[in-house]
Amino acid sequence: MKQYNEQELRNNQFRPDQNKNRDPVSIGRFLTVRIVRIAQAVYYGVNNQSSSLSSFQGTMTVRSSQMQSNIETNDREFLEELHRMGASTIQQICDATEVTATAVRQRLIRLEGRGLVDRKAVREGRGRPHHVYQVTIAALRSLGDNYSDLALILWRELMQIEEEEVRQRVMERIKQSLIQQYSKNMNGRSALDRFMELRTSLNDRGFNVEVDGNVDLPVLRENSCPYHELASQDSSICEMEQSVFEEVLGMKIERTQCCMDGHHSCEFVPVSEAS
Repeated sequence: MKQYNEQELRNNQFRPDQNKNRDPVSIGRFLTVRIVRIAQAVYYGVNNQSSSLSSFQGTMTVRSSQMQSNIETNDREFLEELHRMGASTIQQICDATEVTATAVRQRLIRLEGRGLVDRKAVREGRGRPHHVYQVTIAALRSLGDNYSDLALILWRELMQIEEEEVRQRVMERIKQSLIQQYSKNMNGRSALDRFMELRTSLNDRGFNVEVDGNVDLPVLRENSCPYHELASQDSSICEMEQSVFEEVLGMKIERTQCCMDGHHSCEFVPVSEAS
């Protein structure tokens, strides 16, 4: 993994290219991971089946990586229409969308390259075969990737577990699961390097995160809250996130601003030795 040093940052050679207005689908992807972690922890944490949990985590790591493709709004609408139509020719798609054949072909080629559309040759009679297009299984998974309501329900149920010991054990398993995921490929020695590596890990999982290194201490900035509704009802999820970040970074950090307080982003900085 390439390491970014302070000089590169000061020269503005590194700037996140993420869209600050992350769409709800990306937030849903993040919540999907949270949901799975909560659900698996509730089941396996109470039953203490560590081996089964490890196996389930491995399966979900593959599933979450399959859902990382960020589908833009226009592409999403196009794919939803194609799914409603079923396998269709370019002309049929043109008639349904009222878009030129050239534009339709370009979009299909691009989406096919991303594994979201599949092209099949259909032969009817003795003539030349024609091609039809349909959405792939990967596209269907992404189109259905919206679990915010379920995440909220699961979190509420988790918080209502009456046995304090059980609830704390489940929370700890969720925390350790997240630490394990975010800690992969963390090799940096300096605070800035580790902030950069955490930024990469989070963005790969659907966060909208950037690092500002043009200050005395690096700043990890979440440009949108990926679980706004959850956090607005229970701030403990924010506390758990900060605790996870501290474990991954190997240092104490403080949240200097928070979306829940009306700021446009959540920001984290290392706790200086002087403080």
